[in-house]
Amino acid sequence: MKTPTNDVVCKALFARAAGQGRGPLLFGAYIWSVDDYLRVDELPGGRGYADLAFVPRPGSKLPPLVVELKWDRPVDAAIGQIRARNYPAALAGLAGECVLVGITYREGTDEHGCTIERVALG
Repeated sequence: MKTPTNDVVCKALFARAAGQGRGPLLFGAYIWSVDDYLRVDELPGGRGYADLAFVPRPGSKLPPLVVELKWDRPVDAAIGQIRARNYPAALAGLAGECVLVGITYREGTDEHGCTIERVALG
């Protein structure tokens, strides 16, 4: 299966979530990842809870993902919160890299923003 680009993933997820809260967004992300990841809503880590995390299934070589969702905020706020509250600390038992995903959505305009970064675990 070809991995979609960052922008395609963000647009698809927010198209489903527009005006419907984050339920459809989380459902869409879960369907996309069910074979490869275990989804964790409100992952406790660092100083607070990440909105969403995808932990690779045992034996997988895929990186874990930590996702923060923001409404009517700059995309930097989502990634900044992941870093400031050290959410990847919850994944300390895993090796390699972690993918940080900050997604924002502006109500009324359906505009979205998405930033994806990789950080080393440990």
